[in-house]
Amino acid sequence: MYCPQCGQRIGEGRDTCPICGAAIGEPVAGTGVCSSCGALRAPEYTYCRQCGNLLPFDLSALEQLELAPGESLGEVPIPEWLRAEEPGTPGSELQLLSDLDLPEWLREPTESAAEAPPLPTTAAFVVPPVVLAWSRPIASETADPSFFEPLPPLLLPVAPALGGVAAAAAEPAGDLRLVRIALFLALAVLIGVVLYILWQSR
Repeated sequence: MYCPQCGQRIGEGRDTCPICGAAIGEPVAGTGVCSSCGALRAPEYTYCRQCGNLLPFDLSALEQLELAPGESLGEVPIPEWLRAEEPGTPGSELQLLSDLDLPEWLREPTESAAEAPPLPTTAAFVVPPVVLAWSRPIASETADPSFFEPLPPLLLPVAPALGGVAAAAAEPAGDLRLVRIALFLALAVLIGVVLYILWQSR
């Protein structure tokens, strides 16, 4: 069995369709038949209950929606405020207006407008001559610019005496010996530290 509204296949003995919720009643005698299987159909069926085929729309279902024509109530009187006046000749209500009907500010001037009084004469204002600022040289620009002061003459080192050179050469020899001894001691200490670390790591 199939649902007559959505065409879903349903089991026997169900009262409603599990898909669309349409009520499934007993088969009724319809006004038409299915074009696929020949089973009877009701006007409101969309699908055949027997084979699930899509049914064409049954125009006989529209007969229930037909209404009888209403009774004629005759002519209903139209109220005065709804009645339109009979149209007359276009432009018959328009009339030419005279100057007296126009407001004062729209009428043509009848008197000549009074001439405006002449402007009072004032003394001529004399503009003082203007001297451009860039046309006058500045005193600082006329002098020759000096950007650097003359450097003092370089002083040459004085050559030391021969005895002083021998004494100065003897002094670095003693200092160099002390430096060598200090480096040797530092290297010995470093080697001792490395050997100690290796011995501890075993």
